[in-house]
Amino acid sequence: MIKIKEIDTGFIKDYGLTFLSFIFSSISNMAIFYILPIMISKQGSEIFAVYKKTGSLLLVALIGGMGVAVPKYVLEYNAKFAKAILVNGLVFSFLLSVTTFSLFLMLPDFFGNHLIGSVFKIIDVIAIFSIVFGGIINGIIFGYLRGLYNVKLANLSIVLISIAQLLSTMVFKNIYYYIYLSSALSLFLSLLILYRSGFSLKHSFLSFREHRKSMFTYGILRVPGDFSLDGLTTFPVIIVTNSLGIQVGGQMAFAMTIFGLVLSVLSPINFMILPKVSIIIKEGNDWNKVKKIVNQGVLFVLPMVTLLIVGIMFFANSIAIYIFHSSMPYLLANYIRFVSIAALFYSVFSLLRGVLDAAYKIPINSYICMFTMFVFVMSYFLTKSFHNGIFASMIFSYAVLSMLSIFFYKRLFKLRRN
Repeated sequence: MIKIKEIDTGFIKDYGLTFLSFIFSSISNMAIFYILPIMISKQGSEIFAVYKKTGSLLLVALIGGMGVAVPKYVLEYNAKFAKAILVNGLVFSFLLSVTTFSLFLMLPDFFGNHLIGSVFKIIDVIAIFSIVFGGIINGIIFGYLRGLYNVKLANLSIVLISIAQLLSTMVFKNIYYYIYLSSALSLFLSLLILYRSGFSLKHSFLSFREHRKSMFTYGILRVPGDFSLDGLTTFPVIIVTNSLGIQVGGQMAFAMTIFGLVLSVLSPINFMILPKVSIIIKEGNDWNKVKKIVNQGVLFVLPMVTLLIVGIMFFANSIAIYIFHSSMPYLLANYIRFVSIAALFYSVFSLLRGVLDAAYKIPINSYICMFTMFVFVMSYFLTKSFHNGIFASMIFSYAVLSMLSIFFYKRLFKLRRN
């Protein structure tokens, strides 16, 4: 039991600020899905939902693990190298993204048929990669601020980008133009926040050659895991879109926004646990202190997550009708309830992933996520002929994800006792 005098007030303050910014971002995203059907069209909103999930899957592959590698290496090396680490991460991800973008432009039929079940037009490719490029820059800069533990600027970036994306819904009556504008504004604001952090080109091209290979290797080794984790929410959208069309796929994509709501509660813990645990391990492996930080996270967060998910399940019909303006509200409400159960299991993994990333030298989270993806694929093939088989596969897979996270977390302390 955690005693009141043991609670870290600085931890609570940082968590509170970060929690508010993520909640604001999540509400803003929900507001976007509320406004798009009114300002543009229901069809445009469904297209956006599918493209956003598709872009998200590409993003986790093309960022090359730099969203985790940059904060880790900023923490491990002194501030003199921080700018060089950021530039290396941005260049690495940018080259991967440009190469893939070129492939999409050359083979639109192939990628379109596999991702959405119909041929991509040039405008579709540009829209998806606008989301990808903007997300990569935002993610790496956010990781850089996370490594510096600059909570205020990191939170400010989340809030300003959310406002820009929300206000962009008021400008155009075309979903593609909305995607272009919101992505461009997000990119501009990330660079502005980076400038405000004191970043300059001085030291940004400082030689980091002797560590560059290990940094890129560290990031790349985590790509399969990140891809698998995002795939657990994106592949169901792709499967449904390919088999039942973009309208039904849009309902599945809407339902997956539930994970965004859960992340708004959990992400602040991830933001703080990785740097805090990394510093504790670096300074002397005080595992009692690590356990205390995790216990506080569970104490503050898990009750909120549980109440949030119960509320979502109870109000699923209203969410489908009044927030998403769904063209298939009862189908969407059913999807939301199933996804909520999966999100509850996901919350366990999310609470522990920062500790596992910091404590294990091998990419243990990647292995856990890859195995979970394998479980999802196998269980989907066994259940796809059944009604709601895809959701049974999702829920079972996320249950496996949470159990593996708990197993390897407990193993950490068992190893230290031996």
